Amino acid sequence: MTTPFRHLTRLAGLLLAAGHLSAQTTPTAGVRFLIEGALEMGGDRLVELQFTDGTSQTLSAGQGGTIGAGIVWRPTAMPRASVVATAGFKFVSNASENADIGITRFPLRLVGRYALNDAWSLGAGVVRHGTVNVNGDGFFADETYSSNVGPTLELGWKAVALTYTALTYTAETGQTFDAGSIGVVFRAEMRGRGK
Repeated sequence: MTTPFRHLTRLAGLLLAAGHLSAQTTPTAGVRFLIEGALEMGGDRLVELQFTDGTSQTLSAGQGGTIGAGIVWRPTAMPRASVVATAGFKFVSNASENADIGITRFPLRLVGRYALNDAWSLGAGVVRHGTVNVNGDGFFADETYSSNVGPTLELGWKAVALTYTALTYTAETGQTFDAGSIGVVFRAEMRGRGK
């Protein structure tokens, strides 16, 4: 497991351990600040690395860990429904210590969610990745890709959600890559005082 994934795993544990994660049983209307951490996998291979010890590592278009923040809004007339807007940083890097090869991008998400009960929720929305960069660190040429706007679906249980996202990256040459992913998202809403 690479160092960035260790950090994201610790973040997920902290989010789940935090007392404010979904302790309240009835959603409250209004706007709140939200932080998210995600681990995702999938998509086409963008980088294939061969190490001197004979092992290899593949970096895929949908693979990576994300740290993000945004807002969640619940209308007063329908507090079980919510709209979530987040911006984040998604990355995956190589496992070697002598190189900094990796893929970075900036996901923008807009998702509508509905709480089925006090624990389960469903969500659907759109995602776009901005500034998709593959850093070759001198071992190969850096590359830049553009992203379409793709759909995302999620099934949530309290502060955790399983996600599916369909995206396509397009290289400067016009070649396209599947950047779709499945993953798990850990989220925490910040409570106001007295909430």
